Amino acid sequence: MNTIKLKGLKIKIPKNLEIEAAIDLDEIFSSQPHSDILLVVRQKERRVAVIIEDTGVPKPEDISRLEQTEEILRNKIIPGNTISLKLLHHRGIKKRVIH
Repeated sequence: MNTIKLKGLKIKIPKNLEIEAAIDLDEIFSSQPHSDILLVVRQKERRVAVIIEDTGVPKPEDISRLEQTEEILRNKIIPGNTISLKLLHHRGIKKRVIH
């Protein structure tokens, strides 16, 4: 496995995948809501764009943000023959204690 670090996340990539792009989406988007990372990997003729939303506790807004980011990137950056994968990375769901 190869490991890259982007925006404080360590991302492990299988060695048989070529990393075409690893982009901090803050560099592309300014004021509009967006996900955190775009990672484009390739294996032979297959290309996958992984859109990563890093969050503490997952919320429905996180899913909406992933979908909106994919739509914008599909129109501007991600080629039509690329599979896109939306990934919600969270740091855990806190257990609620009922007294």
